[in-house]
Amino acid sequence: MRMEAEVGSKSLCTISRAGLSVPALKYDEGAASALADLRRVLLNTADDADESDLLAAIAGVRDAWRHSPAHRLAQSNEEWNAYATGGEDALSSLLDAASW
Repeated sequence: MRMEAEVGSKSLCTISRAGLSVPALKYDEGAASALADLRRVLLNTADDADESDLLAAIAGVRDAWRHSPAHRLAQSNEEWNAYATGGEDALSSLLDAASW
């Protein structure tokens, strides 16, 4: 009952970290794209990189993602909003998990 009170009729598959309902497929596509961007950055990271270097790389990709064209388009389009939110959520989740 508590979950139903929290999310109402929204599908759990489409709830962002901010609690917004977004189209699930575009959200997942944004997450995959952001993680692919991070992968490209990490492949070019020095082999002797330490944890702080990796966290800085994740934060850098997240900051770039926040200033991407997708984020600018997100203001006016539900699909772009889902895409941008999925990417930012994926990178923020990594930072949260690594910061424990």
